[in-house]
Amino acid sequence: NLTLPAEARNLGLLNYKGNISGFFSDMVLYGNLQTNIGTIYTDLLLQFQNEFRDVNYNGTIRSDGLNLGELLVTESVGNISFYFNTTGTRKMNSSFQGIIDANVPEFLLNGYTYHDIRFNGEYDGTGFNGKLKVEDENISADFNGLIDLTQQLPVFDFDLVVDKVNLSNLNLVQKYPDAFLSFNGKTNMTGNSLD
Repeated sequence: NLTLPAEARNLGLLNYKGNISGFFSDMVLYGNLQTNIGTIYTDLLLQFQNEFRDVNYNGTIRSDGLNLGELLVTESVGNISFYFNTTGTRKMNSSFQGIIDANVPEFLLNGYTYHDIRFNGEYDGTGFNGKLKVEDENISADFNGLIDLTQQLPVFDFDLVVDKVNLSNLNLVQKYPDAFLSFNGKTNMTGNSLD
């Protein structure tokens, strides 16, 4: 059985226009999916196995503007544009696993629109292992490493270089409007508190 999350209702009427070629067990989806919150463009290869319980996928998904706030019913996030290239699998009763190379030209968070976010790495439903780079006028940062929040004691093993960040302009801290931060960090810890 395929159970969609409750938030899927916020997509409204779904209208897919494009080409679907191949077989039910091995198909290519090339087209666009129109929803109430924006349009998603697909160029995906889907291969189903084990009576459609397992899937292998490969291809790209992109959007020029998707309103995540309406999907997640929150005002803290808003419009996002993205280009994801991914290859992976999903076995029955397990999480999606694969690799991703992504570009996020715009992402609205807490009233500020971030620009030029790139990330690539591996995902397995437990966290992310890879690289993230942000080149925005109010934040320039490089992340390289692992974050795994699913363990009983979460794992943080990464290097972080922040060339600049203006917390006030990012709407994170309003008390110090002229403060800029820059720092380097190397973290390798396991736990759920600073201790």
